Amino acid sequence: MIKRIKTKLIGNCVLVKGIKRSAIYHLFNCKIFLIPNELYFLFKEEFYIDEISKKYLKLFKHLERHDLFYHCYGLNNFNNFKIINPKYSSASGFYSAYIQFPSINRLQKIIEKLDNENCKYYKILIENYYEIELLTDIMMLFNDSLANSIELSIVYDKNYHVKKYEKLMDNFARLHIIHMYKSPVNKIDKFELNGNIQFINQMTYEFQEDDYIGASNSFNVNYYLYAESLKYNNYFNRKIFIDMGGNIKRTFSETISFGNIFNINLKNIYTNQSFKKYWNIKKDDVAMCKDCEFRYACVDHRIPIKVKNKTWYFKDKCNYSPYTFIFKK
Repeated sequence: MIKRIKTKLIGNCVLVKGIKRSAIYHLFNCKIFLIPNELYFLFKEEFYIDEISKKYLKLFKHLERHDLFYHCYGLNNFNNFKIINPKYSSASGFYSAYIQFPSINRLQKIIEKLDNENCKYYKILIENYYEIELLTDIMMLFNDSLANSIELSIVYDKNYHVKKYEKLMDNFARLHIIHMYKSPVNKIDKFELNGNIQFINQMTYEFQEDDYIGASNSFNVNYYLYAESLKYNNYFNRKIFIDMGGNIKRTFSETISFGNIFNINLKNIYTNQSFKKYWNIKKDDVAMCKDCEFRYACVDHRIPIKVKNKTWYFKDKCNYSPYTFIFKK
């Protein structure tokens, strides 16, 4: 008699159901595997391999090659296998900051103030032409900072030399990526030790978010983002925008200011319910997004608009449709 093989999705993976198809997020390997909804319902619980429809066996073998399943034989069970339960720590303060570069002295004061709020991620936007020495000076401001990750968004350097930028990124391990807009070409320079430079043929840094929404290469899977996306808006939550004059905003696309960082207590900002308006509007609350299998892997800067009680939508269209599986080019 042939023994049936009992199978279960490994604990590092989570299932996400879309309206037309589903996805398996591998939260540690940071990968997405797409599956039909029929397999979503089968994979939710323990199952036997012979329960899989023949038309899906090839797909199942592909998933097996990526080590997505536990297998038990005979009377064994899965009690000893670890299952993760993603939890998001919603500490007070700001987690990330987008800053339009003002000057070295003013940026230093901003960083010191945000450090007191335990800010971990910074994106510095430089709209004017610069010398590479300025980027070194900016990064040196973070030497004693609590920051984990830093991005720079800068104008294309007409005198770009790959070795100079590779040295910059090697010297500052927390500098993970540099975006160069107004570039004559679209390309990416990846460095062996640390980070990469993304060249983008667009006129402003703002395109990076507009063109990225729902693009086929825009999705990001990891434990922290998934856990945050279950409860919060993964773009606006605990994020602060500071323009060149020090004005504090919910996003750069809005004109309303909530004060100036140089003369306000930041606690008054992150406890302000109006400032936090978008923090709790997650993708499960938004029309179309709630039907998408990528909703917990998509960081989306669009401002949600309320239709009626607890129902939201986005005015700007996404580049992906969960109803047709088509990515707009």
